[in-house]
Amino acid sequence: MTDFVNGSIRTSHINYNRILFRLYERWYVVLLAILSAVSIAFLLNRYATRVYTMRASILIKQSEEIGEKAELLYNNPLVNQFRNFFNERYILKSYPLVSRAVKDLDLTYSIIRVGDIKSTELFHFFPGEIVHFGDASNPSFKGEFDLKFEENGFALTNAAKNLEVAYGDTINLGGSNLAFHLSDTVGNANEIFRYNYRIRLHEPALVTSQYVNKLGIEWAEEGSAVIIISVNGTTPTKEIAFIESLIENYKDYDLENKNRAADQSITFIQEQLANISDSLGLIESQLELFKDENLVTEIGPEATRIIGKIDEIEKHKTQILVAREYYDYLLNYLSDEESANQIVLPTSVGVSDPLLNTLLDQLVKLQLQVKLVDGRGTKAENPVAGIQLRQINDIKKNITESIANVRQTDDLRANNLEVELRDLERQLRQLPSIERKLITIQRKYNLSESLYLFLSQKKAEAEITRASTTSDIQLIDPPMRIGGPIQPNTQLTYLIALSIGVLIPVVAFYIMELLNFRIQSKHDLDIITKIPFLGFVGNNSTGSNLIVDARPKSSVAESFRSLRANLNYFIKGEESRVLLITSSIAGEGKTFTSINLGNVMALTGKKCLIIGADMRKPKIFDDFGLDNTSGLSTYLSGGEKDFSNIVKDTQVENLHIISGGPVPPNPYELLMKPEFGELITALRKEYYYILIDSPPLGIVADGFELIKYVDHVIHIVRQNYTPKEAIHILDNYYEDGKIASLSIVFNDVRKTGLGYGMGYGGYGYGYGYGYGYGYGYYED
Repeated sequence: MTDFVNGSIRTSHINYNRILFRLYERWYVVLLAILSAVSIAFLLNRYATRVYTMRASILIKQSEEIGEKAELLYNNPLVNQFRNFFNERYILKSYPLVSRAVKDLDLTYSIIRVGDIKSTELFHFFPGEIVHFGDASNPSFKGEFDLKFEENGFALTNAAKNLEVAYGDTINLGGSNLAFHLSDTVGNANEIFRYNYRIRLHEPALVTSQYVNKLGIEWAEEGSAVIIISVNGTTPTKEIAFIESLIENYKDYDLENKNRAADQSITFIQEQLANISDSLGLIESQLELFKDENLVTEIGPEATRIIGKIDEIEKHKTQILVAREYYDYLLNYLSDEESANQIVLPTSVGVSDPLLNTLLDQLVKLQLQVKLVDGRGTKAENPVAGIQLRQINDIKKNITESIANVRQTDDLRANNLEVELRDLERQLRQLPSIERKLITIQRKYNLSESLYLFLSQKKAEAEITRASTTSDIQLIDPPMRIGGPIQPNTQLTYLIALSIGVLIPVVAFYIMELLNFRIQSKHDLDIITKIPFLGFVGNNSTGSNLIVDARPKSSVAESFRSLRANLNYFIKGEESRVLLITSSIAGEGKTFTSINLGNVMALTGKKCLIIGADMRKPKIFDDFGLDNTSGLSTYLSGGEKDFSNIVKDTQVENLHIISGGPVPPNPYELLMKPEFGELITALRKEYYYILIDSPPLGIVADGFELIKYVDHVIHIVRQNYTPKEAIHILDNYYEDGKIASLSIVFNDVRKTGLGYGMGYGGYGYGYGYGYGYGYGYYED
């Protein structure tokens, strides 16, 4: 990531090794987070509402291989219509069909048993009968009531009502009537009485829509006639009952669809037979009267021949007459905008025009699809139904044109038959008058009789078809619950909880790393700056700053010896070596480093001098038990003329100090005096090592005034204390050449391991500073 500091954009690096080390070091935090997350997952799995899958399968049979003996029943045009199996899954999910199942099971109410934590929906649980009468005038009513069963009745309460009703009595709830009938054998009623329940009344249309949406209809495999019906729900018994009801209603729908054509054909034929029956009775009376009044009651051979030909012509005319009646019926049907799938097929009355049959079959199927697409009567608002309605209008126009064409053909046939009939009638006129009268009556009788027999045969066929029709829907696998719950996914919940339990500490430590703007390891220094690294100094827990003198064999003392050795790579030669020891802010260990580094240098047998140039907050004298009555400030201000008067001996052989002296009002200006340069020049002749304990560079400008007198600058960085931005600033000084010879000491190293690099864990020292940034360096 990047951050904007002091007008410049710098990159903040994330030390992932340190994050891993912290996770390892604080394993108990990770374990606690995992245990907490898994415990929450257990509670979620324990009290979550279980969702199950209920499934059934049905077979849509094809009535083909029945046998020759059943040709009338199963190869009948009233039954054997083309079935588009791709439409069946949409029919099963249609709103009217699902609405029937919802109504049959009365799913517009539900009863919930209220628990302390988890409530459960019950289905057919009560030791009696629950009667719910939905009011069609108010189908959108819905509400919720608290329900309590008692020995003599039940109580219903909500915010607006508080009712007590006896068993068997009916109560009206906003348009829905509800009654509970207690059975004679109560059984476990006493257990039921001690629970609290809640009854919810639902909007029927909403319940239907919910089941339409969650109903799964799929083919078992491509090309098969087996449909898989599935429903997901929280109450298996209710969902199984719904699938059973849906299948039964689907069977009823299939039978209704099959019988619809036969029922309409029977009705149409019965109307025609009623008219013909009256005419046939009148002609029979005329024939009997004629035979009673005349001696001629038999027809001669020539007349018989002519009558036979006339009968044949009359049969053809009868078929044309029936067809004309059917065409009139069909045109009236097409002109009725409210008509829908209540139609007599042409084959049922002997009309066998293939184009007309095809068009009518398409019309019936489209009308059924429109009815199934929208069961609420809003077809105009349904885009699918709108397209199908336009297709229906186009087919109706095509049927009207087809009827006109068929009528023209029938008219030509009728004209030809009339010509033949007139020729035969001319031959009849040559017969005796009495015989001609008998033949005329007989012709009318035969015409009516043939028409009556033709229609009677068609009616018998339709009735046989109606009586023998069975549903093509066959149940294969009954509705049942498939496996365990699909929700909640307990394994997935535990896996997510485990991931979250691990992720939370990782994210927490990542944020801690992201928000930590202090130097924590040498790795941080390597990323931020190219300033050479001098060495480590461990943590001191002894309480004494003179660790080298007090514990010369300690690890911290050894770390200062390493610093002494490493300095040889930065300053060479036998001339006096003047070192400036500074830092960015107060409390980083400048004085501690100065006195102990000076101590190890004095142990080499060469004279070493420590100058306390931090006149704003002098402190170096205190660690050696000396006073601060005189020092650098008194010398530079002219109080002392000879620098030897301000040099103090210490208990360490070859180690001397010049303390800061009393705090002056103008420390920076004193350091700017030429006397300070003259002092350093004089001291170079007396001492092999000169260590200058400088004020922090990041707080005051005193240190920059001292840099020009030294051979090398040692900058102290304290672990988890020095701000990263201070090192950025120091790096800028180094790159700009403001500090030519510079190295870094990493002080107070407490933590080591991944992300911390090398260090001296377990060593160290205390400072006794406890000051904030800049404390004591500015006047109030």
